[in-house]
Amino acid sequence: MEIENNDVRATHSASASPIDEEQIYYLRTRGIREEEARKLIVYGFLQPALEKITDNEIKNRIMREIDRKWNL
Repeated sequence: MEIENNDVRATHSASASPIDEEQIYYLRTRGIREEEARKLIVYGFLQPALEKITDNEIKNRIMREIDRKWNL
């Protein structure tokens, strides 16, 4: 959410849900392994937010942390 007005009061809430199995199925029918499909879906979800980060060092650090989580 971006607000460019000082007279605005805003609240925000978020929720989490499992990755859509239909999206995984679609990617798997295209020859992509399940784990790779999950990564692609997560990266696709995060991409718009990551594009707004102008500091490449911070962006790269976030991407490394996401990659590290997949390798647990």
